[in-house]
Amino acid sequence: MPHDTSLSALLKRLKENPWACAGLIKDSRLIGVVHAHSILKTMDENSGRVMATPKECACSELAFTDADTPLTSFMQKYSNKDFEHIVVCKPNGQMQIISQDSHQKIQNFQETPLGTILPTAAPSLALEESETCLKALEGLSVETMPYLVTTSEGHPTGIVSRKDIASAIQTQKNIWQVSIKEVADYRYPVIADDTPIGQTLCTLESAKDPLFICQNSPTNQCWVVETAHLNKHIAHALNPLFAEFSHIAQRTTTQGLLHARLLDRTVNEAMNVGVIAISPQLVIQYCNKVAGKLLDLTDDIVGKKLSELGANGIKAFNSVEPVLKALDKDVSPVVNLDLPNTYSPSLQAKVTGIWENRIVNGYILTIEDTTDVKIAETKLRKLAYYDPLTGLPNRALLFERLSMEVKKSRREQSKFAVVFVDLDRFKEVNDKHGHKVGDALLSEVASRFSSAVRDSDTVARLGGDEFLFILPNMESKQTLAIVIYKVLRSICAPFEINGLSLSIGASFGSAYYPEDGTTPEDLIEHADKNMYKSKKNTTTC
Repeated sequence: MPHDTSLSALLKRLKENPWACAGLIKDSRLIGVVHAHSILKTMDENSGRVMATPKECACSELAFTDADTPLTSFMQKYSNKDFEHIVVCKPNGQMQIISQDSHQKIQNFQETPLGTILPTAAPSLALEESETCLKALEGLSVETMPYLVTTSEGHPTGIVSRKDIASAIQTQKNIWQVSIKEVADYRYPVIADDTPIGQTLCTLESAKDPLFICQNSPTNQCWVVETAHLNKHIAHALNPLFAEFSHIAQRTTTQGLLHARLLDRTVNEAMNVGVIAISPQLVIQYCNKVAGKLLDLTDDIVGKKLSELGANGIKAFNSVEPVLKALDKDVSPVVNLDLPNTYSPSLQAKVTGIWENRIVNGYILTIEDTTDVKIAETKLRKLAYYDPLTGLPNRALLFERLSMEVKKSRREQSKFAVVFVDLDRFKEVNDKHGHKVGDALLSEVASRFSSAVRDSDTVARLGGDEFLFILPNMESKQTLAIVIYKVLRSICAPFEINGLSLSIGASFGSAYYPEDGTTPEDLIEHADKNMYKSKKNTTTC
């Protein structure tokens, strides 16, 4: 962050984030590193002066190095320099600050003997004499001992590869007369096992040797060491330290170190959605204010496992934990969250995995209150599928249900009926008393129709004064006639509307699946024709 940030602001930021230290930026350049404990000490010494700036307690002695710099080169470059922090620069612009502890461990390699870190359980065979003939080496295992050390009068003289020995044995005509020294390579250095690691690294870096001979002086025991293996061994020894300080590694842009992290946090807090970061061990690492408010979570949620949350949190995350454990790389599932509050909004969490080489390295939950969206969807669906006047299914929902009933009956080889209904004398009522009375009458008719049939039946309004019934599992026409009579009787009683007593009737026409049609259109057309026949020939109530 900027080098002139106030100490109080910086300390607050360090408390909000689990950082051990922060980088200080001036003119887009890293100029120093400051620790939380240094800030506290400086504030104490200045009687809590909150307007002091972190540059007063920052360390500016830094060592910069690229992430791909060989450790040997780094040791050689900085072996005689005093610095408190190492700044590792990565190709993608990221930086990692390594503290004095890590530096100290690297410095320790200047004094640690080489033999203390090298495996000595299975040293390469040290031949007594380099004059040994190739015949004596037949049958040696290349896999278990890839190299041999040649000796002369007990002192190491060179290295020979088992593969080279095997090749020589196959190509030489007289392996009794060819000695091992004719195959061995004498250019590799011999380094005593009590040589400090730092000195060893510098020696190898100067010579660029891929191999060297390590010798135990008292016993003259020797073994071959690959330089790459030594570097890997040292890097592995440093890994715990790098891991220990990995939480302070921050991305850097042209605006400087830590800017991107601060920007990310500011954006997350400004968003209208909840954001929660969870570690691979299902520990909450970050929770913005929106998420805390939506889930009714307390400020101390960071650092807790999902299973340790309070009553609201446990229930909300019960559906999340199984999804996290079974998450696939190319999938970002959406999970419904439940809350036991009196007012329970509809919350949805989108789960996104943070993947590195197909291994999940954490999770991000983005949480939204979808209550308004669901209410709007319900309203839209009602407008799209239901008649606003009567509340009955409209023509669109009727065809959808009729199509489903056709498929069901075809699959189960069952029968169902469709009944077309047209009200009699409704036009007279509407013309005489107005649309307001007419609308009230239609609404009351719809209510009586719905009460006259089963819950599994569908009563829909096609438009105007036309209605249509879907009657599933209607196995006989006699039963159908009884249902139609019941529906007719339901509207024969006068309707009392706005002080008026209104009497109407209805004409019915039916169609039977599959006898009268096998598609929704055919069934409705057949029922419509039968309705007009009944209107001409039948007198209703």
